[in-house]
Amino acid sequence: MTLHVTAIDFTQQNFQYANYEDMHFSDADFSYAQFQHATLKNITFEHINFSYASFDRATFDNVQFKECQFDDTTFHHAVLRDVQFHDAAHNELALHDATLRHVSFSKSTIKRLLPIIITVVIILMLWQIFFQSL
Repeated sequence: MTLHVTAIDFTQQNFQYANYEDMHFSDADFSYAQFQHATLKNITFEHINFSYASFDRATFDNVQFKECQFDDTTFHHAVLRDVQFHDAAHNELALHDATLRHVSFSKSTIKRLLPIIITVVIILMLWQIFFQSL
């Protein structure tokens, strides 16, 4: 059975050495949270802010991050097994000396194509303006 936790502010909370299993977190704020040496197994994080959080020396097993924010988040010496980052936004996601096994980073197709689509539309608009002015 999976425990669902929604819309909680965990800013600056200490989860060091914690063991969490079979949980689903959504729409929560874990910015500046401390997860050093924590063990996370069968966890889904969805729409979570992990900015400035520390997962140093944490262990992850079958964890999914869906549309989460990672700004200056660290995973130093962490062990990540079967971890998926879906549509993760990040600025300085530090994985120094981390062990990665079956880890994937993916973005949805529309988000990858959106900059290209916008560029094409702008070029077409400029092309039309240029030829109308002749």
